Amino acid sequence: MSSKKLCFVVDDIEFFLSHRMDLAIELSSFYQINLISNLANISSKYLKVFQKNNFIVHNLSSRNRSRFFYGYIEYLKNLKRLLNEINPKYILFITLELSFLGAIVCHFIKTKKALFLITGLGPFFNKKEVKYRFIKIVQKIAFSSLRYKKNFLFIFQNPDDLKLFITQNFVKKSYAMMIKGNGINIHNYYFLERKFEKNLTFLFASKLIKSKGIIEFLDASKIILKKYPTTKFLIAGKYDDLNPDSISYKEYKNIISDMSISYLGNLSQIELREYFYKSSVFVMPSYGEGLPRVVLEAAATGMPIITTNVHGCRECVMPGYNGLLVEPMNEIELAEAMESFILNTLDLSKYSKNSYEMVKNDFSLELIAKEYLNALN
Repeated sequence: MSSKKLCFVVDDIEFFLSHRMDLAIELSSFYQINLISNLANISSKYLKVFQKNNFIVHNLSSRNRSRFFYGYIEYLKNLKRLLNEINPKYILFITLELSFLGAIVCHFIKTKKALFLITGLGPFFNKKEVKYRFIKIVQKIAFSSLRYKKNFLFIFQNPDDLKLFITQNFVKKSYAMMIKGNGINIHNYYFLERKFEKNLTFLFASKLIKSKGIIEFLDASKIILKKYPTTKFLIAGKYDDLNPDSISYKEYKNIISDMSISYLGNLSQIELREYFYKSSVFVMPSYGEGLPRVVLEAAATGMPIITTNVHGCRECVMPGYNGLLVEPMNEIELAEAMESFILNTLDLSKYSKNSYEMVKNDFSLELIAKEYLNALN
């Protein structure tokens, strides 16, 4: 095991396990991996996974959101203390918020290089409300102050977010680069040559929040079912009423009780993978993403994709090659795309093979890990 320490700073440990564990394992051949996260609710099973891979984990409670300003100060103090104890040569701050906090704490610690991974801007980045405008200004100040440090790099998952940060003077172009996600371990998936028939199954899998397009998916399913009543619609995802972007509890109960669709609940990665193979087409009508990993995982199994023509999502689909792009917040156009798949099932076999090839050639774990190694050195 290398003596060079690479420290991941993440808030959501489950998200790290589902989205970045494979990348961390790949990088562990070159670095001693440390992980700072909230470990309060982690299962013993996952702790054993970290131990098996010789990861060193450090508990850091999530920011107390009810205390706002004082919650930030408390989190920063504890983060600084932990980083000084670990003394890593390299640090990877994951998400926009942790990159913001990392930009502040980097003025008070010693490290060879810090990477700030902007996984997406979220639904509130460009909101006009005073609260969000104030947060954006403070973030810009924190990021701009890094110009005195030099030993940092911003990593974006799509060209739109990168361009936005540069044009709005959050970061200089020389300190920014794009890496297409965290890499898909192609060995965990196999290509399934599906028999596409008119009775297609459309799968939506994501958190049940508005910005993922769940409402549009539901509305489009109603349009399709009126004309093609044997079509199947599946929804998998977690309901979190604490998320300000969540659907309402009434909407959640309607999904559960709706006999025209099947709500699968919050599936594990293994369970979701099984439904990739049981379904025909993957649908993600999101309003914007960093780079939606679940879309790439579905594509890796050979699923044709319908997603939106927005930042992050458009990187996963070449229209007419492995799927279709539709405009966000437009259930009519989404339904039309679904109908075109129902009426032209011959195209789906071609889309299916191309989805798999795209992931293998452009988003494989081996390729992405090499890009991270270059960014760190």
